[in-house]
Amino acid sequence: MEIRSAKKVARRQAILKWLSPLKAYDQHERIRRLHCEGTCEWLKIHPAFQQWLSSGSSLLWLSGDSGVGKTILASEVVELLQGNPRADLLGYHYFDSSMTHTLTAHTCLGSILRQICGSLAGMPKCIEDAFDEAREPSGEKRTLSTHALERLMVDVLEHEAGTDGKCTYIILDGLDESGDLDIVAAWATFLSENLHFRAKIFVSCQPNWLLRPPFKSCIPIAVTEDETRSDIQLYIRQRLGNDPRIRNWDAKLQKSVEETLQHNANGMYVNIVLLQPRIVHRIDFPFRRCKV
Repeated sequence: MEIRSAKKVARRQAILKWLSPLKAYDQHERIRRLHCEGTCEWLKIHPAFQQWLSSGSSLLWLSGDSGVGKTILASEVVELLQGNPRADLLGYHYFDSSMTHTLTAHTCLGSILRQICGSLAGMPKCIEDAFDEAREPSGEKRTLSTHALERLMVDVLEHEAGTDGKCTYIILDGLDESGDLDIVAAWATFLSENLHFRAKIFVSCQPNWLLRPPFKSCIPIAVTEDETRSDIQLYIRQRLGNDPRIRNWDAKLQKSVEETLQHNANGMYVNIVLLQPRIVHRIDFPFRRCKV
């Protein structure tokens, strides 16, 4: 009995790895380490986000310029859904130009399918059959095509929605960085527009005219400076509070640096990351010389 159980576990792991070698959770955890406690709350209470959560199949498009914190917001949505007590399905993917293997539709689909199948008590029969049929004469497994992954995704979601009435949440961040933007956008739109899949798609990326036609019926949220103002303030305070050089400064000087960063951030976290070291060094260098 133990041997049979061990073989079943080994087969399950082999199937999941065959679907995708990408460790999505590791990528998610690296992003979460950049999250500042108390930020992103505005999104969770936004009327459009609440509409997306409460609706049936739908697509929400969170758009904003580079550096406004879209990836952190997407990761916060993942965290929120992971804490959902309901037995819904979840898959997420971060397109990252610094990790070129994440930029294809094939990697995205395979990773999400792996996450969804990995969360199910039993492996879907269509996945098991595809795994067995992919065996080459040499014993190696043939890699699934992007089209085959799309077809299997549809089969799995259709089965889960029809059998157990489960919703599937799919979070896609940085779609504009993908060279397969059109393929992923068409697939996401197809799932969200077919109500029987019970699929809720969340896309976060920069405004892109190529996405306007397929996303014409989406629920839109634009990330503006008004939305991020309080988050930027919290982020600045956290960064300054974690900088040991600033602890020796008086409160008035610390407040001045905070206000300077807030004024020059223009709603973008990336500006804070670039500006803080320069400002702190400019003040701290003569400060240390005076102490000497």
